[in-house]
Amino acid sequence: MDVPNIIYNSIYNGKLPNDPNSIYLMLSSPDVMESSSPGASFCSQYCGYHTYFSVGSTIYIYGFIENPLNCMDGCAVYNYNVSPNSDVGIDAMLSPIAHELVEAKSDPYLDAWGDSNGEENADK
Repeated sequence: MDVPNIIYNSIYNGKLPNDPNSIYLMLSSPDVMESSSPGASFCSQYCGYHTYFSVGSTIYIYGFIENPLNCMDGCAVYNYNVSPNSDVGIDAMLSPIAHELVEAKSDPYLDAWGDSNGEENADK
């Protein structure tokens, strides 16, 4: 899946506002599987990510959060047998959404903040 292309096409076609000061979040359904890099694995190595892409001189910051309904052991941080919203997959996405928003704001270009292990502030 080409997340930056999907976001850019949505901006270009007027489905999303063209605002380089925004953080665009793409949230998936449980049947969507995405890999941010070769060898990386959703639910075992990450539950979401943020990064950026450029179109000409315009930089867009975005995050991708996958619905972990099919792998709750990897991304759910609570008792996922109970859901206040009757949707455990969506409930489990809330923590990664907050996590990626914080990191996208504090380290939008992946070069502003990191410890000696390369972890950003919300990874702690």
